[in-house]
Parts: sequence; structure tokens; C-alpha cells
Amino acid sequence: MTGGFVFHSLVAHRSLSGRSHHDKIAWIAAAAMSAAASGSA
Repeated sequence: MTGGFVFHSLVAHRSLSGRSHHDKIAWIAAAAMSAAASGSA
């Protein structure tokens, strides 16, 4: 639990300095996850 909290804190901190870059990675990750979910289903 603590490790996850620290990880999310780091992500939130980085998003402040590089919002567009962070959003792009988040979008790609979400797209990959949805593609994998539909592919496995």
C-alpha cells in the first residue's frame, strides 16, 4: 500500500512539471490496457 502511494505521489509531482508528456503516456497506457482487455475477451 505504501509503495503504491509513493508511486502515485511521484507521478502526480512529475505531471506538474511535464503535464502533456505525462498525459500522453497515461493515454497510451490506457489504450494498451483496453486493447489487451478486448483482445483477451
